[in-house]
Amino acid sequence: MKRTRLVLAGLIACLGFQTAIADDATNVRAMTRNLYVGADTFRILAPVSSELEFLLLAGDIVGTMLESNFQDRAKLIADEIKRTKPHVVGLQEVSRITGMQLSTDPRMFPDIDFLTILEAELAARGLNYVVPSGAISGNANVFIPALVPLAPGGRALFLINLLDRDVVLVRGDIAFSNADSGNYLINAVIMVGGGEIEFTRGWGSVDIHFDGHSYRFFNTHLEVSSGDAAIVQTVQTVELLQGLGGMPGILTQLAIDHGPLPMVLAGDFNSDPAAICTHALCPAPGFGTPYQLLSFAGFQDVWNLRKNKNGETENTCCFSEPLADPDLVALLERIDHIWVSGGIPVKGATARTVGDELKRRTDDGLFPSDHLGVFARMSLELAP
Repeated sequence: MKRTRLVLAGLIACLGFQTAIADDATNVRAMTRNLYVGADTFRILAPVSSELEFLLLAGDIVGTMLESNFQDRAKLIADEIKRTKPHVVGLQEVSRITGMQLSTDPRMFPDIDFLTILEAELAARGLNYVVPSGAISGNANVFIPALVPLAPGGRALFLINLLDRDVVLVRGDIAFSNADSGNYLINAVIMVGGGEIEFTRGWGSVDIHFDGHSYRFFNTHLEVSSGDAAIVQTVQTVELLQGLGGMPGILTQLAIDHGPLPMVLAGDFNSDPAAICTHALCPAPGFGTPYQLLSFAGFQDVWNLRKNKNGETENTCCFSEPLADPDLVALLERIDHIWVSGGIPVKGATARTVGDELKRRTDDGLFPSDHLGVFARMSLELAP
C-alpha cells in the first residue's frame, strides 16, 4: 500500500493480544526518535530582497546542517539504542543531504546520509538492526540553490538536495513481516524562492512477531502545528484515523491488507497534550489536535500509563537550532509519543526520554537532536 489511505478508529480499538511480563524477551520494547536534519529549515521562508540574499540565506541554513555534525550525533543515538535495546525504533527526519556543483569551485559537497551513518554506528557497537525497505517512507525531496560556506573559507554554489524519510529499525533477533509505507494525501505547500514546494509527510508500518505474539508498529511524522500548517496536521490525523474522500483510513487499510493486529503508534506527532485547537476546522465535529483525535479514538498514551512517575524529563521539544543549549529549559512541549490501541490492558509500563543527559553530548557540547527520544517497555494483554 504505497498511497495514503484512512482509518476507522473503532476497528483497531477492540483488538488485543496476550504476552507475559516476566522479562525483556516477552515485553514490547519500542522507541521513537527524531534525528533532526540539523537546522531550522523554516528560516528559508524569511523575506529576501534579491536572488543573492536568498542564495546566502539558503547557504547559511545548509552550513548550520553541516555544523550540527550528524556523524558525531549519530554516535550518541546509537548509544541510546544500545542502552535501551528496543525491539523496534521509529525514526523521523532521516535525512540525506547532497549537493551538485553549480560553479567552478573545486570543493565538493559531502554526501551525508543519516541512515547509512547511523547503521554504521550501530554495527560498530555490535548491534544488529534491520531496516525493512518497505517501511521507509520517502517524504519531501527538495532542491534548492545555495551559496554554501565550506572550508577553507569562502562559499561555493551548489544545488542542494534534501531528502526527508521516516524509517523503521527492527532488532535482528525479532521477526517481522508486512513492511508497508505511504504518504499523506494532504501536505503543506510553501513558497520558496518564487516557487511552490510541497513538504510531503509520510508513515511506515511493520508487523512485529516475538514469543508467539504479534503487533503492528506504525511510525509517522505529522506536519507542524503553527499557522496554516495546523489545518494540514489535523487533516493528516483524520486521514490516519477516519479516512478522506470515502477511502478507508490508513490504519484500517493496513488491517484490510495484512490482517487486524494490536497497534503501537510511535512518532513525532507535533502535538502537545495541553495544546488547544484554534484553526478554522476546530469547531466542526471530528476535528481537533492530533493528540485530542488519537485520545478520542481510544488510543492510550503510554507516557500516562507508566509506573515510573519519578519526575522524569517530560517535554521532548525543542533545543535551539545549534543544539548547544546549556540545559533543558528550551524543552517546552511533549510532542513525541508512543500510543497503544484502545481496549488493550497495558501492564507494567515504563517510559522515559533519552537524549536529555548533559553528560552525554558530543565533544563540541551538542545534544544528539533538537528532540528527545521516547523509549517504552510494556506488556500488552487481552482484556479479561
